[in-house]
Amino acid sequence: MRRAEQYRAAVARRRAFALPGDTTLAKAGSDGGHVSPNRICSGNPDSPMLPIRDGFDAPSAMASHAVSQENGYMPGIPFNIVIGLALPPAGLTRSGISITSALTLLPPLRSHPARAANAPASFPAVTRNAMTARRPIAAAEDAARVPDHQGLDHVRTRHPSARGQGDEARVKKLQMP
Repeated sequence: MRRAEQYRAAVARRRAFALPGDTTLAKAGSDGGHVSPNRICSGNPDSPMLPIRDGFDAPSAMASHAVSQENGYMPGIPFNIVIGLALPPAGLTRSGISITSALTLLPPLRSHPARAANAPASFPAVTRNAMTARRPIAAAEDAARVPDHQGLDHVRTRHPSARGQGDEARVKKLQMP
């Protein structure tokens, strides 16, 4: 199966995937031809793939839908600030990488425990199918647990918005290929 076909199949799987208590992207008004909204501007099929634990919670996704759709990501949040600073020194751009979510559903609240609990079901059902033989870069322990559980070879790195440090310190600890 070609990469474009694999990706379309992964989008179809994401649309069909649901778990009790979480909101689908369609219900949040963020459905589109992508596995996760991060892929709007960072969905290069031949690039390094950075699966993050999740994107947003349902209320945040609904409140920021217009900004997310216009930019292809949410500018101004710590994760995206650090990614924006880390890419140029690595010779990369947002459109030259692939950022996706291990959990393709939206939990009811920020930092909700269901995020970590539901990612192991979401990843093999959806995200793994969008990887197209790429070695993922797992940002943070939560994101690394999923490929660990699946037995996938991956690069471990710190989460770009890890608390307790400034943006420049976070960039230095982020390992970009």
